[in-house]
Amino acid sequence: MHITVCYASETGTAEDVAFKIVARAELLRLDVEVVSIDEFNIESLPSEQMIVFVCSTTGDGEIPSSMRAFWKFILR
Repeated sequence: MHITVCYASETGTAEDVAFKIVARAELLRLDVEVVSIDEFNIESLPSEQMIVFVCSTTGDGEIPSSMRAFWKFILR
């Protein structure tokens, strides 16, 4: 099974967590990749076997700017 870890972060916190998840998964010899949400192909979402989203908010709970297009897609 392939696992995609997708992160959205303004300050790097969610990115750090995403890479920790990937490192742990690799120790378990899992097929895993990490990608920033703004580089993730939204159209491929239905075909993903397993996906883990890691997102940290900024300011007063606002979503990271790299996540805006993805969030609009999800809300459709």
